[in-house]
Amino acid sequence: MATRLLALLSPFLLLLLTVALAPQLQALTSSAGSTGPRTPLSVTAITQLDCGNGAHDVISGWVHLATGDMFWSLFKARAGTPGLVVHFQGGPGFSAYDHAFLGAGPCQITRGSNGTVAALTPAPYPWTEHASLLVVDYPVGTGFSSYENPLRPRTAPNTSAAAALDFDAFLQVFLAEFSSYATQPLVLHSVSYGGTYAPHIAEVVNKRNEERPSGRIVKPIDAIVLGNPLGDMVAQIELAEKLPACQDALAIAIEDNTTENRRNAREKCDPFDEDGFQLALRNRYDRREEHCFPVFKCFWWIEPLQSFMNSGTLRRLLGAPPTDVFRWPVVGPAALNFHAEADHYQSAYRLLTPALEAGTRLLVYSGKQDTICGWRSTLSWMRRLSSPHRAAFNNASFVPLPPGLGSGDIMGAGTDYTLLRIEDAGHIVEFDQPALIQAVIAAAVKGRNYNPFAQDPEPIHDQWWFTKWWWAAHSPESVLIS
Repeated sequence: MATRLLALLSPFLLLLLTVALAPQLQALTSSAGSTGPRTPLSVTAITQLDCGNGAHDVISGWVHLATGDMFWSLFKARAGTPGLVVHFQGGPGFSAYDHAFLGAGPCQITRGSNGTVAALTPAPYPWTEHASLLVVDYPVGTGFSSYENPLRPRTAPNTSAAAALDFDAFLQVFLAEFSSYATQPLVLHSVSYGGTYAPHIAEVVNKRNEERPSGRIVKPIDAIVLGNPLGDMVAQIELAEKLPACQDALAIAIEDNTTENRRNAREKCDPFDEDGFQLALRNRYDRREEHCFPVFKCFWWIEPLQSFMNSGTLRRLLGAPPTDVFRWPVVGPAALNFHAEADHYQSAYRLLTPALEAGTRLLVYSGKQDTICGWRSTLSWMRRLSSPHRAAFNNASFVPLPPGLGSGDIMGAGTDYTLLRIEDAGHIVEFDQPALIQAVIAAAVKGRNYNPFAQDPEPIHDQWWFTKWWWAAHSPESVLIS
């Protein structure tokens, strides 16, 4: 029964079959042992990260909300580089620190033996070359972010709609503390289930900005960048024999968005059935690779990352609580609580309309080897989304990328509403094509969607020579923290 329940979850949640979850359910909150009133934000560490390419400033801490403590780390950009990219992961309940240490941040983990990390090495295409990277374990109940009452986690927001209010509150507290970012470009980035999170966040932030309550820092979202997103459950359903009953149940759930109706849609649809993973002939996250099951075996970095995140080195870097108080899980208990509310069964993409009408840009990139959240589903909802861009987008067609950028194509190049398909990439494109995603991020913080046909497109540098040189000149060493 438990296996069946977990199989109904979104793709990353199947990791719960093999990733220990109990330690976080027993975790203390970040303020455990403190007395007196809490400030809205507390900094746990101000450190420098050095993996052989110079020192990088990292600030970490919690934003204390009524529902719990949301953990964050700010990887600051090189001096004089404006812009803030806020990254949260999908799942739901999947920690955002995978991207931070797998290429988006200044340093990335390298694989050791028996699920360990050999060393941190310079990331060849870090986003921090172009903007500061704010990594957030969102929502509460994810990664280091802990519930206000660990024994009653259901008191926390357990739907994307409710959690979006937490994100808005988090962002207001962060911008009040780090006020320089309030006047710099703001880009939201997420992948997979982030395609459900992000529209809810955009709706809340846009609405609250329009309402302008007293004391609010009015900061619009300049751009939303999504990778292989789950934005519409209707477009996600692929099993023909289930389609009629599924679509009827989904239509009711979308029209009347109650927990009961969403649960009924989950029962009728179930696009992430366990058999779809266990009986698949290839890796569903990347069909170029061999079959894998359980799902944690589909990603080489799951065990090394979990080991690294629970190491003393990492705890000192982030100022996170020691492992005897709080053990970091790849997937947190928010996964089960969102599942209990059947949060997946909706068409979240429709909530993007007000933000796009207010001027927020949207770029979606999709690895074509992914069979979990495939590009066809994304194209479907992007064509249907009511926005100022719909007519032009529906009259556009895919145009091959210029030579030298890899195999793929782009639709809506040169506009504020763009879909980029990458042939040689799976579910997490950052792991397969980091140079291209770096260029996408660089364009976003400069006020435009990535356009490879522009006279001055964002350069895609071949920096692998640097990594090869560094490895030749240095033996693998532990990360240096000062």
